[in-house]
Amino acid sequence: MKVLLDVMGISKAGGGRTASIELLKGLAEAEPSIEICALVDSFIDELARIPQIVQKVIPVRNRFVARVILQVYLPWLTRRKQFDIVHHAKNLSVLFAKGINIVTIYDMANLTIPQIFPKVDNVFWRFVQPALLRRANHIIAISDTTALDLKRFFGIADDRITTIYLSVPSRFRLYPPQDVETIIQKLGITTPYVIHVGSISPKKNLRPLLTAFAKVKDSGWTGKLVLVGDRYLTLANDPLDDLMEDLQIRERVIFTGGLPDDVLPPVLAGADLFVFTSLYEGFGLVLIEAMASGVPIIGTSTGAIPEVVSDAGMLIKANPTAGELAEAMATLLNNPSVSARYREMGLRRSRMFTSKILGTNTIEVYRRLLEHK
Repeated sequence: MKVLLDVMGISKAGGGRTASIELLKGLAEAEPSIEICALVDSFIDELARIPQIVQKVIPVRNRFVARVILQVYLPWLTRRKQFDIVHHAKNLSVLFAKGINIVTIYDMANLTIPQIFPKVDNVFWRFVQPALLRRANHIIAISDTTALDLKRFFGIADDRITTIYLSVPSRFRLYPPQDVETIIQKLGITTPYVIHVGSISPKKNLRPLLTAFAKVKDSGWTGKLVLVGDRYLTLANDPLDDLMEDLQIRERVIFTGGLPDDVLPPVLAGADLFVFTSLYEGFGLVLIEAMASGVPIIGTSTGAIPEVVSDAGMLIKANPTAGELAEAMATLLNNPSVSARYREMGLRRSRMFTSKILGTNTIEVYRRLLEHK
């Protein structure tokens, strides 16, 4: 089986990079005879050790320019190499690629909460994306929530969609305290701390978290809040700074920016609590990463989060008030027995999301489509 995977854009840290690398690893693990050509925007050392994978680097970081180039290059490549499967693994496909075309869709946030996205992106998802998906042979949704949204917004039939959950990388695990301490010291982090991992952006809805943290601080908790992720706005123009000054918590909040793959896991594992206040998620992979790291979680009941987390984390209502969030945080921070119970349930839940399961389920889709070619 010869497969072309378009995973352009995985040079940037985040859920898309993690999901794509885990998919590639899972495919090689599930089907040793597979031949994979991966289109990437920068060489990924982690994939170089897998003999079934050849990386073709198109060194273009601008998203728009990359898609224009692929509209020409990818159809040419598929005619030259004769791939059995062409898998567009990060939402965006191209026209006229030869072979069986599959598209993985992460979420439909642009249509669910359009007010937080650029207008050009909303126009694409409302008018262009449905036309592209109609041309695809099959669609993989990363959650049942995303599958339902595909049916609701685009009217795509059940038999054209398969739900396949993402995988949590093995590097997210329990770490010895001394390993955690070595890493967090370099970042200026001291224990105890609450952590959030994700872009510093409107979608992640961080204002309630900051206000709730201030309430927890005022009640006597002495730890810090660590925010891991790149900012969508410059620091000078970020309205969160004014809020932190008003709440008098600026010295208790640490912005690390995005962290490398070998640094984030121990930083996550050292936290007392993971809090995720996102307005919408098609999966919420970072929640599973936190659970695999032995950290109790609080998440909002929005999008696929309840589906993915189940009862292994404390879920509160979507877009909670600061008071509601502070109460949930205090419950876990001040009650070791409750925290330990969620920690254990999270560890068990996280073991359901492996690269081998991801790869096996994806190979099954490939084979089914090839049989009915």
